[in-house]
Amino acid sequence: MNRPPARDTDLSLSLSQIAVNEDDYQLFLDIRCRDSAQGKELCASQKVKDIRSAFRPYINDALARAAQQ
Repeated sequence: MNRPPARDTDLSLSLSQIAVNEDDYQLFLDIRCRDSAQGKELCASQKVKDIRSAFRPYINDALARAAQQ
């Protein structure tokens, strides 16, 4: 459950688990910005690009640490 961004400077993050087959799934990160000129600029910003590009390595690192415990 998520809400749309309340302000032009807000991001709305949503994480979904999507089944690939019976044994595997994929995590999907959705990033939304407010429907405004400033919100669109935020979604195109380096900040949002960095969040997107860091998501997979962060999850993989967390899974590797959990497997070691």
